[in-house]
Amino acid sequence: MTSQTSSNKIYRYKIILLGDPGVGKTSLIRRYVHNSFDTNYSSTIGVNISSKNVVLDNKQIQFSISDIGGNKRFASIRKSFYKDAKGCLLVCDLTRENTLEALTQWQKDIALAVTGVNYLLIANKCDLNDQRVISQTDLYNKSNELDILGHSCFITSAKTGNKVDEVFRILAKHIVSTNH
Repeated sequence: MTSQTSSNKIYRYKIILLGDPGVGKTSLIRRYVHNSFDTNYSSTIGVNISSKNVVLDNKQIQFSISDIGGNKRFASIRKSFYKDAKGCLLVCDLTRENTLEALTQWQKDIALAVTGVNYLLIANKCDLNDQRVISQTDLYNKSNELDILGHSCFITSAKTGNKVDEVFRILAKHIVSTNH
């Protein structure tokens, strides 16, 4: 991301993170927005919204990042927060195979509510590599099934910060390129 802008215009885009409870959506946002990590886990109730301003390709960008609770009891309200989303990080936990399989339904849910969304698949918690149960092949197959940008998956750690900024930067570039 560059440090100069060509105009004072601010482009605003909404990004949402989706996935089962406990995959690290809140921690990924906290790492990206505040460069911090909290070891205490508490499930997101409803939706938390954060924002981050960046300069990308000489454009001033403001991201509204929605952390949507993964608990099933919030299913009826979360769909209202999908509206106007331009990017979606589909997040699974490398230590729980069912969270990867669940991404199919998460993507179907958002696809029913909004079109033109740029998706990236995130496999979080690589810092727990000794507990990993999802293989690189599993991730590749799921990214193909979901037609993820570049058919790729990013392996991250919200705890260490591994690839977190890169994921948001890549998603941001896709959003900007498809909306200008």
